[in-house]
Amino acid sequence: MPDGASASILLVLDVGDAPHADPLEEFVGAYYTLQNAGARMVVASEAGGYPWSQRPRRGKGPGSKMVDRFLSDRHARDEIADTLPLRDVFVEDFKACILIGGNGSLMEADKRFAEGLISEFLNAG
Repeated sequence: MPDGASASILLVLDVGDAPHADPLEEFVGAYYTLQNAGARMVVASEAGGYPWSQRPRRGKGPGSKMVDRFLSDRHARDEIADTLPLRDVFVEDFKACILIGGNGSLMEADKRFAEGLISEFLNAG
């Protein structure tokens, strides 16, 4: 970010229910890239709170070093433990929104709300 300016970016986690769905590697890649750039971030999930049904484990895929970094990073883990519920999101508070996961569970859970939120961000440009 130029001149030390920072933007508020909303990271929305769509963790899904499928056994193969694991957006943790996607999340940590985006989280640390934005953090290193000096961005201010807010992490949100459908219901708020801790988004995963199971505790994340040490990575074995291409992003495993980032997952290991996350699991050793108390601040990042605290942010995930207390995500903002989507119903409390105000689009005007953010410069951008990044959907992480996106396997469709948000749309299935509350189609009206998820579509409305996405539409608001798209209309806001």
